Amino acid sequence: MKKSLLLFVLILSLLSCNSDKNNKIFLIGVSQCSDDSWRKTMNDEILREASFNSDLNVKIKTAYDSNQKQIRDIESFISEGVDLLIVSPNEAVPLTPVLEKAMKEGIPVVLVDRKTSSAQYTAFVGADNFEIGKEVGVYAANLLKGKGNVVEIRGLEGSTPNTERHEGFISVIKDYPQIKIIYSGDGGWLRGQAQAQMTEALALNQSIDLVFAHNDEMAIGAYSALKSGNSSQTPQIIGIDALSGPAGGIQRVLDGTLDATFIYPTGGEKALQTALSILRKQSYQRENTLYTAVVDKSNARVLKLQTDQIVQHQQRIGQLNNVLDKNLTQYSTQRTFLFFSLFVLFIITALSILLLYSYRNKNRINKELEKRNIAINKQKEELSEQRDQLLTLSKNLEEATQAKLVFFTNISHEFRTPLTLLYGPLESILNNEKLSEAGSKLAQIMRKNVQVLMKLID
Repeated sequence: MKKSLLLFVLILSLLSCNSDKNNKIFLIGVSQCSDDSWRKTMNDEILREASFNSDLNVKIKTAYDSNQKQIRDIESFISEGVDLLIVSPNEAVPLTPVLEKAMKEGIPVVLVDRKTSSAQYTAFVGADNFEIGKEVGVYAANLLKGKGNVVEIRGLEGSTPNTERHEGFISVIKDYPQIKIIYSGDGGWLRGQAQAQMTEALALNQSIDLVFAHNDEMAIGAYSALKSGNSSQTPQIIGIDALSGPAGGIQRVLDGTLDATFIYPTGGEKALQTALSILRKQSYQRENTLYTAVVDKSNARVLKLQTDQIVQHQQRIGQLNNVLDKNLTQYSTQRTFLFFSLFVLFIITALSILLLYSYRNKNRINKELEKRNIAINKQKEELSEQRDQLLTLSKNLEEATQAKLVFFTNISHEFRTPLTLLYGPLESILNNEKLSEAGSKLAQIMRKNVQVLMKLID
C-alpha cells in the first residue's frame, strides 16, 4: 500500500516537472531611451505581441533621455539574468560598452530604431534613417520647386537617427544650390525644445519657406512657435513618425498643423518576433529594415481610417486576450482542483485500507504487547534490585573518595609547612650571606628543588 502511494506521488511530481520543463518562461528586458508617444506605441506593440506567448515575460524600463539611467537599467537587467535585451540606445557611443558587456555574458541584444558605435549586436529592427532623410529631401525639393530657405530642427545630438536623417536630407538638398538651410538647431526630440529653436530661427528675420523637423513632436513645436510669435510667415512644415490617434502625426496633417509627415514604423511587433526566434533557436534575419512613406493631404484621411480600424482591431484583440487569460486562469484553477481532489480521494482510499488492515491486526498486537509487558515488569524488578545495589556501592565509593581527599589535603599541609620554613632561610642565605661559588650553586639547587616540591603540593 505504501509503495502504491509513493508511486502516485512520484507520477504527480514527474508530471509537474515535465510541465515546468516544457513551459520555460523567457524573460526579456526592454530598455527605452525616451517616453514619447512613438516609444509608448512601440511598448504597446511589444506587450500586445507578448500576450500571445504564454512562455514570455517582458519588463520595460525607460531612461527618460538619460545615458546614465539607461546604462543603469541595462546593468540591472544583466544582474537579473534576463534571457534577451531589446534596446533603443539614447546615444550611440555611451551605450556601446554596456551592450558589449551583455553580449560577452551571453545575452542576445536586439537593437530597435537606433544603433550603437559597435557591430556587436544580435539583430537590428528599424527604419533606414538615411533613406528617410533622402525621402524628405526629395519631397522638400519638389515642394519648393528647387528654391527656398529651410529650417532644420534636428534630433538629439549624438543619436544615430539625428545624424543619419540629416545626412540623407543633405545628400539630396546639396544638388539644389538655390535651396539653403538658413538655420539648424538641436530640438532633442522634444516639443518645447523645438519651439525654442524655431523662435530663435524666426528672430533671424529671414524668409522661411520650409521647416523640416526630425519628428512630429518637434514639428508641432515649430508650429506652436509660429503661432505664439504672431509670425506672418507660413512655411511648409514636415515631420517624421505619422503615428495614429487623436494627437498623432496623421491627425496633425488633417487638421493643418503639419503639411506632411513620413511614416516611421515603430517595429515593436517585429522586434519581439525577432527576439522570440533568437530565444527559440530559430532562423532570423539580423538586419530588419522597416520602410517609410509620405503622409499628406492626399492620403492622410485614407490612412487615418485604416489606422483607426487597426486600433479598433488591436483593442478587440486586447479584450479577447483578457478573456482568454481569464479562461486559462479558470482552467488552471479547475485543473489544479481536479488533481488535488484525485489526490485526496486516493489518500482517503489508502487510509481506509490501512485502517482495515490495522483493525485485523489489533488482537494479535495486543497479545504480543501483553507478553512483552510481563517480560518488562520482570526486568523492571531486576533492574530495581540492581539499582539499590548500585546506590549502596556509590555511597561507599563517595565516602572512600572523601576520606582520600581529607588525607591528601592534610598531608599536603604537613609537607608545605617544613618546605616553607626551608625556603625562607635559603632565600635569606642567598641574598644576605657571602657564600663561595660552590656554596652558592648548592644553595640555588636546594632552592630550585624546594620550589618544585611546593608546586607539586599546590
